Amino acid sequence: MNHHLPQSSRVQCSPQAAATRKMAAISNTSSKRIALVTGGNKGVGLETCRKLASRGLKVVLTARNEARGLEAVDGIRRSGGPGQPDVIFHQLDVTDTSSIDRLADFVRDQFGRLDILINNAGISGVDRDPVLVAKVKEQVESMDVNQRVQWMKENSKETYEEAKECMRTNYYGPKLVTEALLPLLQLSSSGRIVNVSSGFGLLRNFNSEELKKELNDIDNLTEKRLDELLDLFLEDFKANLIEAHGWPTGGSSAYKVAKAALNAYTRILAKKFPTMRINCLTPGYVKTDISMHMGVLTPEEGASNPVKVSLLPDDGPTGAYFDRDGEASFVWCLVLIFGTRMGQISREKRAFIRFWPELNSPVKTLAQPNTTTLVSLDSTSAVPKTPTAARRKMAAISNPSSKRIALVTGGNKGIGLETCRQLASRGLKVVLTARNEARGLEAVDGIRRSGGAGQPDVVFHQLDVTDPSSIDRLADFVRDQFGRLDILINNAGISGVDRDPVLFAKFKEQVESMDVDQRVQCMKENSKETYEEAKECMRTNYYGAKLVTEALLPLLQLSSSGRIVNVSSGFGLLRNFNNEELKKEFNDIDNLAEKRLDELLDLFLEDFKANLIEAHGWPTGGSSAYKVVKAALNAYTRILAKKFPTMRINSLTPGYVKTDMSMHMGVLTPEEGASNVVMVSLLPDDGPTGAYFDRDGEASFV
Repeated sequence: MNHHLPQSSRVQCSPQAAATRKMAAISNTSSKRIALVTGGNKGVGLETCRKLASRGLKVVLTARNEARGLEAVDGIRRSGGPGQPDVIFHQLDVTDTSSIDRLADFVRDQFGRLDILINNAGISGVDRDPVLVAKVKEQVESMDVNQRVQWMKENSKETYEEAKECMRTNYYGPKLVTEALLPLLQLSSSGRIVNVSSGFGLLRNFNSEELKKELNDIDNLTEKRLDELLDLFLEDFKANLIEAHGWPTGGSSAYKVAKAALNAYTRILAKKFPTMRINCLTPGYVKTDISMHMGVLTPEEGASNPVKVSLLPDDGPTGAYFDRDGEASFVWCLVLIFGTRMGQISREKRAFIRFWPELNSPVKTLAQPNTTTLVSLDSTSAVPKTPTAARRKMAAISNPSSKRIALVTGGNKGIGLETCRQLASRGLKVVLTARNEARGLEAVDGIRRSGGAGQPDVVFHQLDVTDPSSIDRLADFVRDQFGRLDILINNAGISGVDRDPVLFAKFKEQVESMDVDQRVQCMKENSKETYEEAKECMRTNYYGAKLVTEALLPLLQLSSSGRIVNVSSGFGLLRNFNNEELKKEFNDIDNLAEKRLDELLDLFLEDFKANLIEAHGWPTGGSSAYKVVKAALNAYTRILAKKFPTMRINSLTPGYVKTDMSMHMGVLTPEEGASNVVMVSLLPDDGPTGAYFDRDGEASFV
């Protein structure tokens, strides 16, 4: 097809010109790094130039329109204060090979090298009516994120011509600029290529498993095959076969495909040039011309990610994709819309998506199940109820095997049950606990029967996390039987609201036809928050986890690799609070103490009883107690991690899972939800501690 740009042609330079350029390279060996930004006259590009210049880099700001580019440079210089920012302009149209050639010549002659290339220039790939957008501009601030995205989708027209231009600009443009500047980047001692991509480029947006796999198979994918795939997309676009052939739908199809191709090209380049750092990223959902200023982040906030990735250390990642929390997957993410963080969104409504475990899942990289067969320990083994110190010491000495011991609360169903199953399949000895003994024993039997030839090593012990005597009995059992504990997973929890199961049974048949927002709204409208439920939520979800942890801490400290994993929720992120002082206090881990956490929870319950939740800035919008409790659990996780730095103590969200707590309204299966719990449980000894993990990895608590 003829949508491809011609390859850049370059006249062989004369010996005199070559000598001049060599001298330029010699005369520009200063420590000041040289960065070039495409599409630098506005939005994320402009702010990226401003931030890099403020950090002492020499910046080449490029733009298609010369007048606007010069105006942008002047603006940066005027705002630079006493220290004049070192920024210059050069014209560049990324779809024009002669313009690209002139830029490469300029950089070579002026500097002799290039240290950082940031491919930022791009277009939306859709046709929008600016008059219509102008009319809605005043309403934007009153819209939530989903309303903004829906408005954009409904008022954007996808045409074949726009799709072709999107490919030319967003994929072939960066590719041609990169190819022209690569020789100069290779002259740098720390060459960097940063491709500004988007969460729309994640492979979760594709509906064809074959396309996902092919675009993710970087060991075999080539640039030539990428070109063929883009040709196929445009052919299907023209023939109206996008949906039938599994390309991204739901609006901005060409943009999604072009950004997915840019991500793949990033990874191919990184393999080809291993000494350079070549990465791609999303800046988030930013208020720019591309988003018609519907985003939730300012350009300054959006630019922080390109700058961060541009300035990665020499031994930093390469061939990686970065969201606003750090390195992330090319395949999936937890959220549909991008906010202050990818893994956790502030100032916008969270929306969950499906996740494909067969593609590039962190869980797939974990150690494979241990194939060693060990004798299963029956829970009826006779042990003294009150062992002596000597017997406890002997128990510890007699259990030094490499098989790790994990204990899961609330293990008889849902995420807890699947966590037990997955840990046992990896060769761990698992203590499955549940409040109801009959259901717990039934769960253990189910795991054992499904274990095949290699009998899963799982035992049951009764536990009610709200009953101190039950907790004490469990601690005695673990001490006497194993002498230590390696992994504690605090999973037991309740919803903190009153729901009518009969009513939800009526909705059951309709669930699959609902989207995520409809499910969440249904849950909210049919859940009643009472003071008694709020108190019970505190007792179970926070104090229950805390009491169990305190009872088992001495046994965890006997482990060579102690782990505490608190199963939290995206509802526990501090973005859900409407009081900035409360947010700051929950997030001030250097000063926050367990005693103060108790006081804050008491204040919440007092406000709940007095109907002052909204007035005092506590979380609203449903499940208030659950949100506060999970925020407290996250804070407790961080406090503990500071107190016990040799252990790995973290919290996580399993995602929006189909469980009793969600009345099976979720979008993930319990098996998928458990994968994140298992991943965090099996982090290496030098892994993060005091961290929160979403399904993309380490994320923000805010």
